[in-house]
Amino acid sequence: ALAGLIDDGDGQVDTRPITIRGGCDVFRQGNTFDDERLQVQAIGRLTGGDHLLTFGGEYQNYELANLFGQFSAGRFTFNSVDDILNQRANVLAALPQSGNRDDILAAWGYDQWAFFIQDSWQATPNFRVDAGIRYERISQSDTPVARDFFQQTYGFSNNQNLDGNDLFMPRFSFEWNVFDRTTLTGGFGLFGGGDPKVWTSNAFTPATFFTFAGGVNGVNPATGVPQQILDRVAQNDPNDPSFLDFISPDFETPADWKYSLRLDQSFDLDFGGIDLGDDFLFSAQALYTETQNGFRWFNLAQTANPAALPTGVAPDGRPIYADLDDARIANAVGLTNTELGDSLVLTASLSKDWDNGIGAFFSYAYQDVNTVAPGTSSRGVSNLEGTVDFDVNNPQLGRSNFELEHAFKIGLSYETDVLAGLESRFSLFGQITSGSPFAYTFNTDRDNALFGRQGGERTPFDADLLYVPTLSGGAIADSAVVVGSGFDEAAFVNFVTERGLPQGIQERFSDTSNWNQRWDFQWQQEIPFFNKQAEKFVGDNKLNFVVDIFNVANLIDSDWGTQFNGPGNGQAPAVIADLVSAADVAANGVDGATALEGDAPRTACVSAGSCVYRFNQFEENRVDTSNRSLFRSLYEIRVGLRYEF
Repeated sequence: ALAGLIDDGDGQVDTRPITIRGGCDVFRQGNTFDDERLQVQAIGRLTGGDHLLTFGGEYQNYELANLFGQFSAGRFTFNSVDDILNQRANVLAALPQSGNRDDILAAWGYDQWAFFIQDSWQATPNFRVDAGIRYERISQSDTPVARDFFQQTYGFSNNQNLDGNDLFMPRFSFEWNVFDRTTLTGGFGLFGGGDPKVWTSNAFTPATFFTFAGGVNGVNPATGVPQQILDRVAQNDPNDPSFLDFISPDFETPADWKYSLRLDQSFDLDFGGIDLGDDFLFSAQALYTETQNGFRWFNLAQTANPAALPTGVAPDGRPIYADLDDARIANAVGLTNTELGDSLVLTASLSKDWDNGIGAFFSYAYQDVNTVAPGTSSRGVSNLEGTVDFDVNNPQLGRSNFELEHAFKIGLSYETDVLAGLESRFSLFGQITSGSPFAYTFNTDRDNALFGRQGGERTPFDADLLYVPTLSGGAIADSAVVVGSGFDEAAFVNFVTERGLPQGIQERFSDTSNWNQRWDFQWQQEIPFFNKQAEKFVGDNKLNFVVDIFNVANLIDSDWGTQFNGPGNGQAPAVIADLVSAADVAANGVDGATALEGDAPRTACVSAGSCVYRFNQFEENRVDTSNRSLFRSLYEIRVGLRYEF
């Protein structure tokens, strides 16, 4: 019924069919995120001369439901065995006004429209150019429920949605058969930077209130949140201050510019009459990515709430934000963009299959990846806390914790007939990689967050970059740092010297854990299956017996194949420190000064010279870069059948 009008250049207008595709899918992530998707595509194809024009449209409708209810079933803290026996506990619950945890559900959706057109031009028999553009636009009527307290505190509404967000994505590529055995391809273009809907879904979560009571009697976690807590929850008004996520009014659809260039070269190797074989294949590729709009998070409660201002100043100049939990200020975590981020990936590979059944493959990859926010969690607040930096609300560009700087891959195979007429294949695959990046940080906790803490009963992550003081004569000689009596200064100085750490705030992910290598083996053996008579009806089928041995080196020797991890979450918390008033140290000595905890650092440290770091403990065991991964260091054997048809 639908047709495209195409002019072939012959003066006649032809009608060619347009392809219509459609479907409906349901996706479930974990136990709480449902994604219903309706997708319809229309694709048409202006063959004229050396040009092929492809155009079309796409419509997708998303209906989503996200239920995340931390503390909705209650958190019960018993201070003693007697309290357990007497059913007496401190109780924390996070629930909507109704008290029903199911009412935390974020139910929302949107429509996405896309239109595209591309011209493929065969300029010469050996050179083709593709150029086109894709346009995407979001239409959304669902909005987060506006909260009066947010408007009054921050001067704008929290009901921002994705409606009207759009993206023009130009793209260009080419393929050039330079010589008979040489192909050069490349291109550039703008591409959507991913759409983890759970991040935007947080803004659509209904109002949820933290309620705490100490010394509650008659507590039985098996029966749920005590009634007296539910009664207190019911007293809240939906417009009362409570934690929330919001989409920043300036949020744009994430996108990246990508540039690539690839060379494929086939060649023969014959040195002085020694023929090593024909048709070796060498490939090399460079891929550069530059962020146009990436994801980033910030807590408006720390940067714009009058009750949390002004911020303090740490001894090394970094900001000290409010301890929102101590100050009882609700989180207001915003999803916004960053224009910072880039990556360069260089790869090279060489492969060859010989007539005698031997095959070989070798590749090397180099990565240089820089990001702002890693986005390792489904929640805005934990994505914020997990950003390793010296200013969590204004993170800087730095090395990505996902970067693997060097990676080698080696594949060897041999095909033969161990049993007459039945194919046998033996394969060995190896991966040799540099370690994962990690950063040197401060060791923090709920009572000592140092530079501020998010609200909602959060425990700070060890994500604040370590300050390394000036050293002189084998000791700390820095006006910003004093040393407590329990601090192993000699061990710390030795650690800094051995690892070559520069003075000042350390860089993000400046160090790397140990290299790793792993070898996997596979034996695939064809076994008799269908007789000749059956093949007439079912075709050419194969049944293979397969044995996979992962980390085969560990099977050979229990000391081999050991895999190592870097510090957890890419964070090596090297020092436990607190902030103390410089005047307090002068009056009462280093150990006699009172630690500034809770929201006190922000209010007491009004300038860089107001406070000093007191180094209390060197965590030498937390900076080990060679933590053995027990699970990944074991060998594993799998035996099975593979049917090919």
